[in-house]
Amino acid sequence: MPLVYPAEMRRLPNFQYLYSGQVMNVAVMPIFGYNQEDGLVFSQGAIDRGAFTSLHYYTYRKVWDSNEDGEVKLAQRGTVVSEGDIVILCSKSDSVKIPKGRKPGKIVSTYFACLPDGKMTYEVRVEVTLHPEVGDKFAPLCGQKGVICAIIPDEQLPRTADGLVPDIFMNPHGFIDRQTVSFHVEGMLGLLAKKTGCQIEVKKNTPYLKLVTDAGIESC
Repeated sequence: MPLVYPAEMRRLPNFQYLYSGQVMNVAVMPIFGYNQEDGLVFSQGAIDRGAFTSLHYYTYRKVWDSNEDGEVKLAQRGTVVSEGDIVILCSKSDSVKIPKGRKPGKIVSTYFACLPDGKMTYEVRVEVTLHPEVGDKFAPLCGQKGVICAIIPDEQLPRTADGLVPDIFMNPHGFIDRQTVSFHVEGMLGLLAKKTGCQIEVKKNTPYLKLVTDAGIESC
């Protein structure tokens, strides 16, 4: 669950499970000239700790006429495969390969069954683990996207007085010509939620100052 979320989301069933992002520490400051405009600089340490790591599943399928000569073989579960590797080997027809540009992954399941028309279907499912990389886009709930322009090791990044290295750095100039009012409000309320230790539910047409007053904070 995010620190700040719109009240309208409560109308949806199991709304707390609909969010797929993470709460990150964001610093507003330029870093070596990398994060211009909507550019973002990510901490390598945050990525190593699992920030925005995602699993993607791809299913490769082959339908085989059982009346034809030849045989079909499936790659073994647990095998690591990459582009160009054969996952379904057919002796009399084209085999199924991992397409070009696909990241390396691991075979997690294989399956074959007989179809009603007498043909056989063979399937191989591949799990690919992806980590953030340069060129990926990220956005807060209000949809103001940014692009990763650099990933820098923690020892080369500034840190707070408490020794905390922020996870993401964005340029303050991006607030002027790239972001909307909703992005400002979400960021400030996120900071307020962090200070109070409470989630903030934003109701429609609620002024920002009223939200701050209701939270018992004199200034933010």
